[in-house]
Amino acid sequence: MEAKPKRRTKERILELSLSRFNAVGESNVTATEIGELLSISPGNLYYHFKNKEAIVEALFELFRHEVHEELVLEEGRAATLEDLWLYLHLLFQLAWKFRFLYRDPVNVVSRYPGVASRFKQVIGLQARSVAGILSSLAMRGELRATRHQIQTMAVNMMVIASQWLSFEYVRHPRQDLGSDVMANGVFQAMSLVSPLLSAEQQLAFDHLAAPYLSQ
Repeated sequence: MEAKPKRRTKERILELSLSRFNAVGESNVTATEIGELLSISPGNLYYHFKNKEAIVEALFELFRHEVHEELVLEEGRAATLEDLWLYLHLLFQLAWKFRFLYRDPVNVVSRYPGVASRFKQVIGLQARSVAGILSSLAMRGELRATRHQIQTMAVNMMVIASQWLSFEYVRHPRQDLGSDVMANGVFQAMSLVSPLLSAEQQLAFDHLAAPYLSQ
């Protein structure tokens, strides 16, 4: 059996940093701790990342890359209600994977100015994508909403997405949260659309929402 190639030190640093940041919060982890956990010298760590800020920047670039890989919609395609549900699921799943960015976003953007502007761009891209799906539904008469209402809903969905983990951590301060909390966030975001759906689309929404309503 062919042995798997060893991961490069840089990849190991990023993998462990993401795990620790997610587990206890980025502000509670030091570069020294990361080096000790990996059994590498400070000099070796510095060779790859001159400080913790560089690690955070690199992780954010991985996050941004995945956003563009998974959350950029095909232009000109007629979107459905299921597309919106799927898009939000992917968005929340990605937020969970890089949850250190979302558990305290104010702290992250205030401590890392380089991340702040790019984080704003990511949220803007996501809001435009959601607005595009909603506009597609409205054009076919499946959503009764004006352009202003669509923009407002898209922004409100991003508010839920960006603050959901903080909300859950406040609600369950002494519990280890699992990824299932993100599915509930998707339902809350989707619920903003429900009152404006056509009768046919409301039936489709009720079908998609059934697993959440039965909990």
